[in-house]
Amino acid sequence: DTQLNKINKKEKFRKIIFSPGDFGTQNIIVKKNNLFFFDFEHSGKDSIVKFLCDFLLHPQNMIINTKQKTVLIKKLLKSKTLDKTDIKLCINNIYFFHLRWSLIILNSFFKEEHSSLKTLIKKISLIRKNKILTINIKRQLYDNFIR
Repeated sequence: DTQLNKINKKEKFRKIIFSPGDFGTQNIIVKKNNLFFFDFEHSGKDSIVKFLCDFLLHPQNMIINTKQKTVLIKKLLKSKTLDKTDIKLCINNIYFFHLRWSLIILNSFFKEEHSSLKTLIKKISLIRKNKILTINIKRQLYDNFIR
């Protein structure tokens, strides 16, 4: 972990990309083995690490299993879009991004006009699932790409 801290301090979020901003399965259509992306409302320049963490933790992407996510990361590594330092930065900062998604989920509850205790329980359940996902992703990233 000390090595990851050194890398994080040294590298920061050094790679900036054009990001769709809201990269989730809800914004992708698959047709005849082609991917079509839409909804670029939140697009702009962003860190590749933030893009990766957001993709891995986005609540809409929970339907993508760990094996499929690993395949995507391997393709990004092979294409040199990502490197091992980016993966280490993602590992080192993944809990921050989990907190970010937790706040986004809770914020949606407070914006609803007719929020109920039942709705709040559903949101908290989603946050718990996301936390378990975060722990598993961190472990998978380390086991598959760092070790």
